Amino acid sequence: MTDLIIQYVIYAAVIVVGLIVLAFLKKSNKLPSHKELKRMMEELCGKLQEICKQENAGSEGLYLHIKEITKATYRTDKLIYIVTMMAEKERDTKLSAAAVNLENVRTQLLPYRFKTKTNEDLDGIRAAIAELEKALASVNKIIERDKELRTRRA
Repeated sequence: MTDLIIQYVIYAAVIVVGLIVLAFLKKSNKLPSHKELKRMMEELCGKLQEICKQENAGSEGLYLHIKEITKATYRTDKLIYIVTMMAEKERDTKLSAAAVNLENVRTQLLPYRFKTKTNEDLDGIRAAIAELEKALASVNKIIERDKELRTRRA
């Protein structure tokens, strides 16, 4: 009898742990809102503009430049994933266009990451900023559309 009770307690504990793990996974895979996405893109844009302003010389400056470009590239990759998932979920062509613009940003940044372009030649970073601003414009249009839809519902 006690063995049966112990088995049921163990089963219940396994079920509770499983539910906690599922809740954690659901929370970690949650996509951001459009406003949060805009904030993330604006942070990346600010970081790229900061990189453009820095004109460090020497090997230490080159190391810091490559480090900052690598961080920006990883942020861009994360944004590409998020925007693509949002576009797929919402079936929104404007978000798909923003994802394409973000892929262009990544393409512009890669030569700096792999040292094929130096920190003196910042045309690629400026082009990346321009592409990022196009993506931001798309997200701004989506936010305006959302506001308009909310006023229609009310």
